[in-house]
Amino acid sequence: MKNKAKPILTIAIPTYNGGRCIKDALDSILMQLPVNGHEKDDIDILISDNASTDQAPDIIALYKKNHPDIISCYRQAITLHADYNFDFAVRNARGKFVWLLSDDDALFPGSLEKVLTVMNQQEDIGAVFANYRAYSSDLSAPMESHVLPPRVDMLCHPGDTYFLQTEGRNSLVSSVIIKRDLWESIDTKELMESGYVHFGAVLQVAAKAPSYIIFEPLVKMRCVKSSNRMIRGYFLGAQLGLFHIFKSLPRWGYSDSLSKKATRGLHRKVARTIIVDRGHSFEFDDDLLNRFFASYKEYLSFWVVDLPLIFLPTIFHKAIYSLYKKCQSITKNLTAKVSCK
Repeated sequence: MKNKAKPILTIAIPTYNGGRCIKDALDSILMQLPVNGHEKDDIDILISDNASTDQAPDIIALYKKNHPDIISCYRQAITLHADYNFDFAVRNARGKFVWLLSDDDALFPGSLEKVLTVMNQQEDIGAVFANYRAYSSDLSAPMESHVLPPRVDMLCHPGDTYFLQTEGRNSLVSSVIIKRDLWESIDTKELMESGYVHFGAVLQVAAKAPSYIIFEPLVKMRCVKSSNRMIRGYFLGAQLGLFHIFKSLPRWGYSDSLSKKATRGLHRKVARTIIVDRGHSFEFDDDLLNRFFASYKEYLSFWVVDLPLIFLPTIFHKAIYSLYKKCQSITKNLTAKVSCK
């Protein structure tokens, strides 16, 4: 790259109580350094600790001590909403590009060499999508094939092409690689506490500058079984965050038709989401109900299906969710038997 800054790439790891997993993330990076054909200082690591209360600070301090030239660390004074910590990590990075990596994910061997090669060959890109693959909770076994099917990598412009080709899968934090100065040019305040500041930012960048999709999986996404406490209300809140982003697409330079298609597709999942969250004993408070109403009131199915579901007794949702899980288990067992024949 001409007049390249040092480093080219910062791997930014926002973490909160990631003590059980962050070693895997860090080791998956460090084992690839230095990258073949590149200088030692082309890549660095930034860790932004969101005031963790577990063993994460001790682990981070040890890695920093062992790799002082590669790793820089920040610690928030209080625990912020994750979006603020993500934004802080990108804005305090030194690299020309920043790869956000969740503290519970890990990189495939060769991922860094692949990304640096793309950055050398595609000097005008503003963002890169890193394909990923779901793995077991200990990262020992893949759970499914590529999130996006393998094909030839592609350069995308305008933003509609990027969105459609990634199928909206770039909402995963670890799939986002973004040019730092373009992130800094975005007013991220409107995205805060949506749960998707990284997604909103990368979509705005992809509307302004060419973006690149790497279909080869570069990230191992750790699938952790969530407790009932973690599930309650999570999916409904996540949907509302995505809905806000999809409604904002035309304002960012995307077509109205794409925005409508994305919001309609998201709304079709609302009824199932209500059953899942209510099936885990989640109750709507006034704030969430108002947000829900403001987002979906234009849809007839909201009044006919979604709203009645919200006010049905929890026992109904528990029964439906239990039946759904049993059907899932039966289908999985049948599929396994068929594949063994």
